Amino acid sequence: MVLDIKYIFDDAESRIEGLRGHRCPIDACALFVYETPAPRKFWMKGVHTNLYLSAVLDNEVVGSIFMRANTTEVHIVSEPVMVVVESRVEIPVGSHVDIVGEKLVVSNG
Repeated sequence: MVLDIKYIFDDAESRIEGLRGHRCPIDACALFVYETPAPRKFWMKGVHTNLYLSAVLDNEVVGSIFMRANTTEVHIVSEPVMVVVESRVEIPVGSHVDIVGEKLVVSNG
């Protein structure tokens, strides 16, 4: 699977806003990139499509969470990760991910 990287949120301000008010196409994703590994919390207030959250550690998906649109339920990634992918398609746990240019390339683990 190959997804276009439509958004990159790599600072505190952009990560707080995230996809609020944006639409993520079915063949695209958003990357949340952090400076240090830690557990992460997400919610979907103001996001108008259901999304999957994929926690990535050392280029491997170590967690996957389904998130319903426009809710305030807190979704917790308990693994200490530096990259989280949000997309409209599920990336299975154990998958390998690579960033190649402006693409996220996903392969079976």
